[in-house]
This record gives sequence, structure tokens and C-alpha cells, in this order.
Amino acid sequence: MTGGVATFLYLEVFSSDSKTSHFNRAFDHVRKDSRCTELLGPGKSIKAYGEPTWNKWARARPIA
Repeated sequence: MTGGVATFLYLEVFSSDSKTSHFNRAFDHVRKDSRCTELLGPGKSIKAYGEPTWNKWARARPIA
């Protein structure tokens, strides 16, 4: 059971190929792009929320 949970967490959250990792990298690119900061303001004030979901665990998970 523990191995299954650890595998799930690695594949879904910590792996460099996970959706979360892709989302975080894309958001970092947006924050650092000068064209985006001209339109959206300073990089630290830009927020990314991802997809809306009814999954309580996914809503509570911090992104970025």
C-alpha cells in the first residue's frame, strides 16, 4: 500500500514529467517573459490557478 502511494505521488507530483511540473515550468516562463510582465504586471504579482476541479485533494494541493 505504501509503495503504491509513493509511486502515485512521484508520478503525479514530483516527477519531472508530471502535469504539475509542466504547469510550474510554463508558469515560470510566463513570469519571466518581459512581454507578459508588461501586460500583467510584476512577475511576483502574477498568479496561476490551473484547471477548476471538484476533487477536494486537487484543490488543496499547492501549485508553484
